[in-house]
Amino acid sequence: MKTPVRTRLLSALLSLVMLVSLLPVSVFAADPASKSAALVTDASTLKAGDQIILSATANDSTFAAGAMSGKFLSSVETKLDALDKKVEIFTLGGSAGAWTLTASDGKKISAVKAKEMSNSGKGTDTWTIAIDDNGAATIASTNTACGRILYNVRNPRFLNYTSDTNVSMLLPSIYKLDTAAARESGIVTDLTTLQNGDKVVVFNPANKKALSSVYNGFYNTGVDVELTGGKLTGYTDAELWTVNRTESGAYTFSTAEGKKLSMDTSYSSTPLDKANVDWELSAAATADCFYIKNVGRGSYLEWFAEKNNWSSYGTIGSNEALFAQQLYLVVAESPEPGQPEDPSAPLKNGDQVVIYNPANLKALSSEYTGFYNKGTDVTDMFDIKVEGTVATATAKPDYLKTLKGMRKGLQLTLLVPFTVNFADGKGAARVREDFGSSTHISTVYDVRELHFTDVAVRLPGEAEHWRVLHHFRWTEEVKFRGTELVRLWPAYYEDDSWRPDDGAPTGRVLYDDAEGNAYAAPCASLTVERYTVTNWFGRTYHLEDISAEFSLPSRGKNRRGYVAYSTEETDGEATYLASRSNYTHQESRLQYPVQTAKDYSGWGDGPVFRRAQSALELSIRDDGSVVLLNFEP
Repeated sequence: MKTPVRTRLLSALLSLVMLVSLLPVSVFAADPASKSAALVTDASTLKAGDQIILSATANDSTFAAGAMSGKFLSSVETKLDALDKKVEIFTLGGSAGAWTLTASDGKKISAVKAKEMSNSGKGTDTWTIAIDDNGAATIASTNTACGRILYNVRNPRFLNYTSDTNVSMLLPSIYKLDTAAARESGIVTDLTTLQNGDKVVVFNPANKKALSSVYNGFYNTGVDVELTGGKLTGYTDAELWTVNRTESGAYTFSTAEGKKLSMDTSYSSTPLDKANVDWELSAAATADCFYIKNVGRGSYLEWFAEKNNWSSYGTIGSNEALFAQQLYLVVAESPEPGQPEDPSAPLKNGDQVVIYNPANLKALSSEYTGFYNKGTDVTDMFDIKVEGTVATATAKPDYLKTLKGMRKGLQLTLLVPFTVNFADGKGAARVREDFGSSTHISTVYDVRELHFTDVAVRLPGEAEHWRVLHHFRWTEEVKFRGTELVRLWPAYYEDDSWRPDDGAPTGRVLYDDAEGNAYAAPCASLTVERYTVTNWFGRTYHLEDISAEFSLPSRGKNRRGYVAYSTEETDGEATYLASRSNYTHQESRLQYPVQTAKDYSGWGDGPVFRRAQSALELSIRDDGSVVLLNFEP
């Protein structure tokens, strides 16, 4: 392994001058405002490689889909003849009946479930497109349960819904950007011709080795390639890197899974998704080649011929042939309309497969034990059919023959994907009870001295309306009784889809005497506090929390209490409810200056105060069912 050496100042200055001379003044991708967009009225005119925007008109204004924001596409007010730079330009992939939408960051947009999109690889990333005579586009997930993309006028966003269209839920229109000329695969000689989302092969022309995303130990392997007549051959999907340019002018190279080529804080290897993912590109001394330098580490990507793998080094010196790399742009070629697929080629790009060893029934896992892939037990001895809530597993005749004459019983575990209305967990019991229109859900941790039970009750009504209660109980004798605080971050704390209802929060402190009689008292103080904060990015939040101050009773046992509030949705689109209870306990009176539990601003365990948290998190589905999400404090 090479040890990085210090880069000489002169070399660094020359590299910087060369880099500045190559960088375009504009952003990496073509400025959307410089392109013209035409309304698509016929879905049959769409083809792979088209660059499109999604748009809707409401209240005499035009809104286009922007970048992903959580589970939806943001809304950007714009003009079609001068597109705002925040407008997202999607690249169509696939083909009719199974289109893909790839954003400018190289990530595909998928539908996870109704009212939930993703760009992290979850869900279904293929779509159907139909367009009516007025240009309204039905962009529907191929998973029909996920619905179609609509523009929400009341809560501005582009999101997949299963509901019908109305004045507040609009079908979008598709506008296709006019590209000057069809792009072709070939050697990149001018960095300004690249676009965010382009796929390239990085290779060393002197040694004819391409940079692979497959590793030999800690180092990228080199794949043999050949450049003939301007066409590069020999590479596979593992050597395709999605290139994007950041706002700082640096480049990233990502795999199909979105993992970025990087360098860690030490060593000369170039693993994926470590600390330093940005790279600088500058002109090499060799024609049509570039030096690829890691921004954070200052090391140059090299073909380490001596070790037959890719690595990095701090200086180039006289080793030009190892450090001068070429980029080969790969433009996907669309099949001609009506051209059938080759039946002799069952696999195609994008197919998902399981690699397994049939002799030992072990599948190749992406999880590792140390440096080695795990093997997951699989079987091909059953035919499995899932219809609704019924799963049927039928053993194949050849497998049944192997069971004859067995002296001991055989236990089989069948894992079938489906959803149930209860959950289990080691150390945590979760209880769900349904009573008509109300749903009670609690999370209980029995092994801690402070025991939390969090309950949400759905109240009757058309809109989502809930009563939330956070309960605490001390399971052991409290050594010191000073000040206590329960501060709630209610559902509407940072979520605009919820608001408090007209009722005021309530709370009490309770204990039992020796005969089991219960005594109750109001909290010493129960207040609602509203304040405004601004984060580092300049975004302002208007927050509201609930604080209950009290002291634990000195007599009796089973000391406990609760704080409760009610909340209702604001826009009819609430899909998630999160409510957190922050408990602060005073353990000592030895402090200066004197503070109460409410005055304490720290987190976790301090010399005087301890703080713990519990939470209730619910996912609300389109059909009204509720799924309890896991929370471990």
